[in-house]
Amino acid sequence: MDIHKLSQNDIQEFIHSNKNSDIAALSLKKWPNPEWPKHEILQQIKSLQKATSKLPQWTTRKGIIFPKPEVIEQASSHATANYKATITHKGNLFLDLTAGSGSDFFTLSTNFDKGYGIDIDIENISLLKHNAPLLTSTPLTILHGTAEEIIPDL
Repeated sequence: MDIHKLSQNDIQEFIHSNKNSDIAALSLKKWPNPEWPKHEILQQIKSLQKATSKLPQWTTRKGIIFPKPEVIEQASSHATANYKATITHKGNLFLDLTAGSGSDFFTLSTNFDKGYGIDIDIENISLLKHNAPLLTSTPLTILHGTAEEIIPDL
């Protein structure tokens, strides 16, 4: 996934202006720019559609690059992530062993001074790093690997 390209203003505008479009119909239309990554943009639109009800706060921020639709499906909803944040004690440091899409990770970060997120999927890591400054002001360290590999070195 080319995060830099998907972050471009014209591509972000296209993604958000097509959030209600039928993906199959859109894929058959003449593409606005042949240099744009069509498959990735269509995937972003599909993920945006899934996030509209599940992670609505993400859909109003330009620049968010969404995980693949199946990762959005597996993510905690905004309501669930907020509930987890309400039952979590505030503190200095937290660790999310499977940061995934970042739904819980970014929401929980509001309760802490700093945090660590771990994920084994390199694409998730790239997206977490890109989306972090757009979704939280808490300093976060995002690490690639398994919890078993990383925890001993923390």
